[in-house]
Amino acid sequence: MKDALIFANWKSNKTKNDAKNWLEEVSVQIFPQNLEIVILAPFTLLDFISSYIKMNSLLLKVGAQDISPFESGPYTGEVSASQVKEFAEFSLIGHSERRSNFGESNEMIQKKVERAESSGLIPVVCISRISQLESLGSNRDIIIAYEPPFAISTSGPDASPENPDLVSEFVQKIKEKIQSKVIYGGSVDAQNIKEYLSIENVDGVLVGGKSLEPQSFINILKNAV
Repeated sequence: MKDALIFANWKSNKTKNDAKNWLEEVSVQIFPQNLEIVILAPFTLLDFISSYIKMNSLLLKVGAQDISPFESGPYTGEVSASQVKEFAEFSLIGHSERRSNFGESNEMIQKKVERAESSGLIPVVCISRISQLESLGSNRDIIIAYEPPFAISTSGPDASPENPDLVSEFVQKIKEKIQSKVIYGGSVDAQNIKEYLSIENVDGVLVGGKSLEPQSFINILKNAV
Protein backbone atom coordinates (compact mmCIF):
# COMPACT_ATOMS: atom_id res chain seq x y z
CA MET A 1 0.00 0.00 0.00
CA LYS A 2 1.83 3.09 -1.24
CA ASP A 3 1.74 6.53 0.36
CA ALA A 4 -0.56 8.98 -1.41
CA LEU A 5 -1.21 12.71 -1.41
CA ILE A 6 -4.86 13.76 -1.37
CA PHE A 7 -5.49 17.44 -2.05
CA ALA A 8 -8.99 18.86 -1.49
CA ASN A 9 -9.39 22.01 -3.61
CA TRP A 10 -12.34 23.96 -2.22
CA LYS A 11 -11.94 26.69 -4.86
CA SER A 12 -14.04 29.81 -4.17
CA ASN A 13 -16.39 28.11 -1.72
CA LYS A 14 -17.21 27.97 2.00
CA THR A 15 -17.61 30.46 4.81
CA LYS A 16 -15.98 29.98 8.22
CA ASN A 17 -19.10 28.19 9.49
CA ASP A 18 -19.13 25.91 6.44
CA ALA A 19 -15.47 25.06 7.02
CA LYS A 20 -16.09 24.31 10.71
CA ASN A 21 -18.93 21.92 9.86
CA TRP A 22 -16.79 20.18 7.23
CA LEU A 23 -13.87 19.76 9.62
CA GLU A 24 -16.09 18.46 12.41
CA GLU A 25 -17.61 15.79 10.16
CA VAL A 26 -14.43 14.70 8.39
CA SER A 27 -12.13 14.77 11.43
CA VAL A 28 -14.06 12.12 13.38
CA GLN A 29 -13.29 9.55 10.68
CA ILE A 30 -10.31 7.22 10.82
CA PHE A 31 -8.39 7.08 7.56
CA PRO A 32 -5.43 4.97 6.38
CA GLN A 33 -2.13 6.29 7.70
CA ASN A 34 -0.57 6.19 4.24
CA LEU A 35 -2.72 9.15 3.12
CA GLU A 36 -1.41 12.71 3.43
CA ILE A 37 -4.51 14.91 3.30
CA VAL A 38 -4.21 18.59 2.40
CA ILE A 39 -7.02 21.17 2.36
CA LEU A 40 -6.51 23.83 -0.30
CA ALA A 41 -8.64 26.60 1.16
CA PRO A 42 -9.50 30.18 0.18
CA PHE A 43 -7.26 32.85 1.73
CA THR A 44 -10.11 33.89 4.05
CA LEU A 45 -10.09 30.48 5.76
CA LEU A 46 -6.38 29.70 6.06
CA ASP A 47 -6.00 31.13 9.56
CA PHE A 48 -9.15 29.45 10.90
CA ILE A 49 -8.40 26.03 9.40
CA SER A 50 -4.77 26.09 10.50
CA SER A 51 -5.78 27.00 14.06
CA TYR A 52 -8.56 24.38 14.14
CA ILE A 53 -6.18 21.64 13.02
CA LYS A 54 -3.59 22.57 15.65
CA MET A 55 -6.13 22.90 18.49
CA ASN A 56 -7.65 19.51 17.70
CA SER A 57 -4.40 17.73 16.77
CA LEU A 58 -5.81 16.64 13.41
CA LEU A 59 -3.77 14.73 10.84
CA LEU A 60 -4.58 17.28 8.15
CA LYS A 61 -2.43 19.85 6.37
CA VAL A 62 -3.21 23.21 4.81
CA GLY A 63 -2.46 24.80 1.46
CA ALA A 64 -3.46 27.96 -0.36
CA GLN A 65 -5.02 27.99 -3.82
CA ASP A 66 -2.68 30.66 -5.16
CA ILE A 67 -0.04 33.20 -4.18
CA SER A 68 1.14 36.52 -5.56
CA PRO A 69 4.02 36.64 -8.06
CA PHE A 70 5.30 39.58 -5.96
CA GLU A 71 6.74 39.75 -2.47
CA SER A 72 5.07 41.94 0.15
CA GLY A 73 4.72 45.56 -0.92
CA PRO A 74 2.49 47.97 -2.85
CA TYR A 75 0.40 45.29 -4.58
CA THR A 76 -3.19 45.96 -3.53
CA GLY A 77 -5.33 42.84 -3.37
CA GLU A 78 -2.41 40.42 -3.59
CA VAL A 79 -1.43 37.86 -0.93
CA SER A 80 2.28 37.11 -0.77
CA ALA A 81 3.93 33.75 -0.20
CA SER A 82 5.38 34.91 3.11
CA GLN A 83 1.88 35.83 4.33
CA VAL A 84 0.52 32.44 3.27
CA LYS A 85 3.43 30.62 4.93
CA GLU A 86 2.12 31.68 8.37
CA PHE A 87 -0.80 29.28 7.91
CA ALA A 88 0.04 26.79 5.15
CA GLU A 89 2.64 24.32 3.91
CA PHE A 90 1.59 24.18 0.26
CA SER A 91 0.38 26.50 -2.47
CA LEU A 92 -1.46 25.51 -5.61
CA ILE A 93 -0.01 27.39 -8.59
CA GLY A 94 -1.13 27.65 -12.21
CA HIS A 95 -4.48 25.90 -11.89
CA SER A 96 -6.28 25.69 -15.23
CA GLU A 97 -8.91 28.11 -13.96
CA ARG A 98 -6.20 30.66 -13.15
CA ARG A 99 -4.65 30.20 -16.58
CA SER A 100 -7.95 30.54 -18.46
CA ASN A 101 -9.88 33.03 -16.32
CA PHE A 102 -6.99 35.31 -15.34
CA GLY A 103 -4.60 34.85 -18.24
CA GLU A 104 -1.72 33.49 -16.16
CA SER A 105 1.31 32.78 -18.34
CA ASN A 106 4.09 30.26 -17.82
CA GLU A 107 6.34 33.18 -16.90
CA MET A 108 4.00 34.39 -14.15
CA ILE A 109 3.63 30.86 -12.83
CA GLN A 110 7.41 30.52 -12.71
CA LYS A 111 7.60 33.71 -10.63
CA LYS A 112 5.01 32.29 -8.22
CA VAL A 113 6.96 29.05 -7.92
CA GLU A 114 10.08 31.03 -7.03
CA ARG A 115 8.17 33.06 -4.43
CA ALA A 116 6.77 29.89 -2.90
CA GLU A 117 10.17 28.22 -2.70
CA SER A 118 11.88 31.27 -1.20
CA SER A 119 9.20 31.41 1.52
CA GLY A 120 9.33 27.70 2.36
CA LEU A 121 6.06 26.73 0.71
CA ILE A 122 5.82 23.58 -1.41
CA PRO A 123 4.46 24.56 -4.84
CA VAL A 124 1.82 22.31 -6.40
CA VAL A 125 2.05 23.30 -10.06
CA CYS A 126 -0.84 22.41 -12.37
CA ILE A 127 -0.18 21.50 -16.00
CA SER A 128 -2.12 20.01 -18.89
CA ARG A 129 0.72 19.97 -21.45
CA ILE A 130 4.36 18.90 -21.26
CA SER A 131 5.44 22.26 -22.70
CA GLN A 132 4.24 23.93 -19.50
CA LEU A 133 7.13 22.24 -17.66
CA GLU A 134 9.86 23.95 -19.65
CA SER A 135 10.38 26.91 -17.33
CA LEU A 136 10.42 24.84 -14.13
CA GLY A 137 13.82 23.17 -14.36
CA SER A 138 14.53 19.49 -13.78
CA ASN A 139 15.18 19.06 -10.06
CA ARG A 140 13.03 21.08 -7.66
CA ASP A 141 11.07 20.39 -4.49
CA ILE A 142 7.70 20.79 -6.15
CA ILE A 143 4.63 18.68 -6.89
CA ILE A 144 3.14 18.52 -10.38
CA ALA A 145 -0.63 18.20 -10.75
CA TYR A 146 -1.65 16.81 -14.12
CA GLU A 147 -5.03 18.19 -15.21
CA PRO A 148 -6.15 16.57 -18.48
CA PRO A 149 -7.86 19.26 -20.60
CA PHE A 150 -11.07 17.30 -21.16
CA ALA A 151 -11.61 16.62 -17.45
CA ILE A 152 -11.09 20.12 -16.08
CA SER A 153 -14.06 21.36 -14.02
CA THR A 154 -16.18 18.38 -15.05
CA SER A 155 -16.87 16.71 -11.73
CA GLY A 156 -20.56 16.28 -12.44
CA PRO A 157 -22.36 12.99 -13.17
CA ASP A 158 -21.35 13.07 -16.86
CA ALA A 159 -17.62 13.32 -16.18
CA SER A 160 -15.70 10.25 -17.33
CA PRO A 161 -12.25 9.33 -16.01
CA GLU A 162 -9.31 9.32 -18.39
CA ASN A 163 -7.88 6.00 -19.51
CA PRO A 164 -5.46 4.94 -16.73
CA ASP A 165 -2.90 3.73 -19.30
CA LEU A 166 -2.86 7.19 -20.90
CA VAL A 167 -2.49 8.81 -17.49
CA SER A 168 0.45 6.55 -16.66
CA GLU A 169 2.10 7.32 -20.00
CA PHE A 170 1.70 11.08 -19.59
CA VAL A 171 2.89 11.06 -15.98
CA GLN A 172 5.97 9.07 -17.01
CA LYS A 173 6.77 11.78 -19.56
CA ILE A 174 6.46 14.37 -16.79
CA LYS A 175 8.87 12.47 -14.56
CA GLU A 176 11.37 12.20 -17.40
CA LYS A 177 11.36 16.01 -17.55
CA ILE A 178 11.32 16.85 -13.86
CA GLN A 179 12.13 14.89 -10.71
CA SER A 180 9.03 15.45 -8.62
CA LYS A 181 5.92 13.82 -7.30
CA VAL A 182 2.99 13.87 -9.71
CA ILE A 183 -0.68 13.88 -8.74
CA TYR A 184 -3.71 13.47 -10.98
CA GLY A 185 -6.51 16.02 -11.09
CA GLY A 186 -9.30 15.03 -13.43
CA SER A 187 -12.83 14.32 -12.18
CA VAL A 188 -11.65 12.27 -9.20
CA ASP A 189 -14.42 10.65 -7.17
CA ALA A 190 -15.08 7.72 -4.83
CA GLN A 191 -15.60 5.36 -7.77
CA ASN A 192 -12.29 5.97 -9.57
CA ILE A 193 -9.91 7.05 -6.77
CA LYS A 194 -8.52 3.56 -6.18
CA GLU A 195 -7.94 3.01 -9.88
CA TYR A 196 -5.91 6.20 -10.23
CA LEU A 197 -3.86 5.63 -7.10
CA SER A 198 -3.00 2.14 -8.34
CA ILE A 199 -1.23 3.62 -11.38
CA GLU A 200 2.50 3.15 -10.84
CA ASN A 201 3.57 6.71 -11.62
CA VAL A 202 0.78 8.56 -9.80
CA ASP A 203 1.61 9.83 -6.30
CA GLY A 204 -1.81 11.19 -5.38
CA VAL A 205 -4.84 13.12 -6.57
CA LEU A 206 -6.26 16.63 -6.68
CA VAL A 207 -9.97 16.53 -5.81
CA GLY A 208 -12.18 19.45 -6.81
CA GLY A 209 -15.96 19.56 -6.51
CA LYS A 210 -16.18 16.17 -4.81
CA SER A 211 -14.20 17.52 -1.85
CA LEU A 212 -16.79 20.14 -0.92
CA GLU A 213 -19.41 17.88 0.63
CA PRO A 214 -17.98 16.07 3.70
CA GLN A 215 -19.49 12.65 3.05
CA SER A 216 -18.40 12.71 -0.59
CA PHE A 217 -14.82 13.41 0.46
CA ILE A 218 -14.98 10.82 3.24
CA ASN A 219 -16.03 8.20 0.68
CA ILE A 220 -13.08 9.15 -1.53
CA LEU A 221 -10.65 8.70 1.37
CA LYS A 222 -12.20 5.39 2.43
CA ASN A 223 -12.00 4.04 -1.12
CA ALA A 224 -8.41 5.20 -1.62
CA VAL A 225 -6.98 1.85 -0.51
